[in-house]
Amino acid sequence: MSNATERTRPTRFAANLYLIVGIAALILSGGSNTTLAHYLIGSAVEIGLALLIVLFLRIENVPARSALRIRRPDSSTVGLAVAMVPAFWLSGIVLNLIAVMIFGYVTPMPPSAFPSNGVQAIALAVTTMIVAPVCEELMFRGYVFRAYERHRTWIAIGVTSLIFALYHLRLQGVFALIPISIGLGVITWRTQSVLPSMAMHAAYNGISTLIMIATSFFSMQSVGIITGMAVCLGLLALPLSVLALLALWKRAVPDIKEPIEQETGWLRWAWMIPLIGLMLVYGYGAASEFLLGRFPQRLSSQELALTVPEDWQEPTKLMYEIQNPTGDPLGDAECFRLPAESDYNLRCTASYEGYDLFEEFPGLSQFDAEKVLETFDLPEGMPSLSNMLRGDPGAWSVDATWAGTAADRPLSLQAFKGTQGSMTRTVTTTLTSEPTTALTAELPGGRDATVTPEGDELFLGNEWPWRLEGLPFELGYGGTVTLVTLDRDGHPISHQAFVQVRGGEPTWTDNDTVITWRVTITYEDPEERTLTAWYRAKPPHTLVRYDDGEVSYVFRSTDEISAGELDDLLH
Repeated sequence: MSNATERTRPTRFAANLYLIVGIAALILSGGSNTTLAHYLIGSAVEIGLALLIVLFLRIENVPARSALRIRRPDSSTVGLAVAMVPAFWLSGIVLNLIAVMIFGYVTPMPPSAFPSNGVQAIALAVTTMIVAPVCEELMFRGYVFRAYERHRTWIAIGVTSLIFALYHLRLQGVFALIPISIGLGVITWRTQSVLPSMAMHAAYNGISTLIMIATSFFSMQSVGIITGMAVCLGLLALPLSVLALLALWKRAVPDIKEPIEQETGWLRWAWMIPLIGLMLVYGYGAASEFLLGRFPQRLSSQELALTVPEDWQEPTKLMYEIQNPTGDPLGDAECFRLPAESDYNLRCTASYEGYDLFEEFPGLSQFDAEKVLETFDLPEGMPSLSNMLRGDPGAWSVDATWAGTAADRPLSLQAFKGTQGSMTRTVTTTLTSEPTTALTAELPGGRDATVTPEGDELFLGNEWPWRLEGLPFELGYGGTVTLVTLDRDGHPISHQAFVQVRGGEPTWTDNDTVITWRVTITYEDPEERTLTAWYRAKPPHTLVRYDDGEVSYVFRSTDEISAGELDDLLH
């Protein structure tokens, strides 16, 4: 690829070949199980790819300083670039929300992406605010942009922006990156320097990093305040961002007299070969993400393989606070998990008050509020807003026996007895199973009903969230089960359901912010419904939150079982 004479810019073939190497490095380096390693490896890969540019430039005999536009701008130009960040950040938020509504899912992230201590938070900040802006701007606004800047500048900006967005290997989030990608390209072109775009990139990432760190450490209320303040400040600074863009556009005039060598021979068409390969790799990744996020049951339909967690060998008492959707306490749930040879017993009791959040809408009658809320379309699997804002009081109890071993015997339901009722309607149903191939329901009024599930592992309401502590917690892991629920009149209904490990995210309890695995169980009733449980990311994978569609069970504490309590439970 080298010529006897010195080039002024790289070829598109070399740039696209470099991108293939880069995306392979990103894929091969992914999947770290620890947060610190996640960011250290990510930083090392980006630094390595930035240094690789020097090798590619030397092979083509292209001077690095001019090819990468490493020129010192004046400080006011850098200030104008940073002042433009609010406009691009807000546009990214809007486009991301639109993409979530269109695609119906949020791009899954592993728990290792979220910091849980100060060292990890510093590693996150260094990676996103220093390493990524410097290395990625050298890669895209420097090397790749120069390779495509041969005919029309706007074509080069558009192509580079699209490649930059796709290079993050996200389908749902790609649209939010387009505005900032274009903005970074325009700034680099107008200033003929990659340094202002580095500063703008660092400021843009800084906002998201601040919110991510706050989400990982602070309470839900604090995160809401910080996010709200960031949005409000962004809206207030929006006119300033527009003025900064206009000022920079008029002030910075690029040098258009620089000669551009035209590609000759095989280089005129060969550049498309690695680009096609790059698009195929991204297309495969995008399709996998879409199926995993929107139709996970099409990727995984095996039966779940639950194993016994190591911490189940000791008797445990778990306390949960029951809350409404706004976090107000309604009642308590108390659960005992008791080991006995190869069996494990779960005994839970819970009771809670009803709630009606329509009182939170001042100036609106209840009828008007419900009518307005019914016009909002929520993602599939979620109940209507009006149903989420009102709930009946209830009470339930569970006595379940699971069998399994930590080695080779899957954790399965062996026996179950439970009651579930609504205090307002005095409807109580008792489910009994021994073994669980059939369930008998004692309905109100002395009636009986029998359910005989077929096929997959049987799961029951108010039992499955605790048993799923034995899941293999891997991103995208899932399988089919049979779920038995009760309708409004207490009748048992059998559903074909799908359990999936959705990804990692911070979850709030009364005392702490916990990095968790988010797990969903989805079924038709008759419309699609989704129940969600959150498990501590680090072993033991304790259930820290469970949302049954009306109320949430929030982990409060693990208490010791007194000798008297243990004796009563065992006898």
